[in-house]
Amino acid sequence: MPLCFAYGSNMSSAQMRIRCQTSKMKITAYLENYTLAFTRLSKKRSCGVADIVFAEGATTWGVVWELSDGDLITLDRYEGVHIEAYRRIPVTLKCSDGARLEAYTYEVINKSLIHLAPNSEYILRRLWT
Repeated sequence: MPLCFAYGSNMSSAQMRIRCQTSKMKITAYLENYTLAFTRLSKKRSCGVADIVFAEGATTWGVVWELSDGDLITLDRYEGVHIEAYRRIPVTLKCSDGARLEAYTYEVINKSLIHLAPNSEYILRRLWT
């Protein structure tokens, strides 16, 4: 079963139940040498949406989901892989107990050079529900 590291709106269990119905939250983990940024404007949400950007010494925390192969394909569609919004990449994560874990995550392809602020709905309703 593929593992997916979520650092943005896909941390929301409510959103993942809709997007990937067989998904199971496994563990919290972090990605070393990347920072959370908002480098893509979502026309659907009318705000900036989350991305990871290389930054030596930084960490980005998130959750790891176990997905079916079908869920991974579905998540690719939601993340806009087919329209080159995000790309799925392999990453090595570190868990709170120090263990390393291999997973996939998504990063923006064409990053804005300016910060694109998320709106309150994205922050409150998507990240924390």
